[in-house]
Amino acid sequence: MNRRCNLLSTFLSICTVTLAGCSLLSSTYAAATSTPNPPTATFEPVAAWVNSEAILLAVYEEELQRYEAAKRGAGTDLATLVDYDNQVLQALIDRTLLAQGARLSGVMIETSVLNTAMQDLAAELGGNEAMGVWLAETGFTLDSFKLALEEDMLAAKMIELIIDEIPENVEQVHARHILLASEG
Repeated sequence: MNRRCNLLSTFLSICTVTLAGCSLLSSTYAAATSTPNPPTATFEPVAAWVNSEAILLAVYEEELQRYEAAKRGAGTDLATLVDYDNQVLQALIDRTLLAQGARLSGVMIETSVLNTAMQDLAAELGGNEAMGVWLAETGFTLDSFKLALEEDMLAAKMIELIIDEIPENVEQVHARHILLASEG
């Protein structure tokens, strides 16, 4: 009987440990998979930062493609151009800086002015349908073109502001520099 009690006691101990281990595993597994982590924001790749304003890589690549297409259309071999990709990026940076300066100076492009410019361009191209074809050929969507046009208009306004600040008459000085050979 003693032997049976020992066997029964051992069997119950093993079952208890096994069941306790199973419940620990199942609660650990359930806790680990019950709630997934919330997704994190995926940021679009940036080609350059201009005063905390991003020039997106996609915008730069589209502008680069337009530049290359225009040069090819003019008969220029792209292999003969030096560092044109950086020139395109620098032009985008310059435009962004000028537009930022215009905004800081209080310049805004009214929606009606932007729409009028769009309508004038469409008329110049031969109508809305022709403008749609031109937009597709140049790799613009209507929204991306509006944004680029607004930036260009802001940049042009800033250039006007800078030019207006330059005085018409400035003091001029006649200076001479004489170089003499020295001995020794």
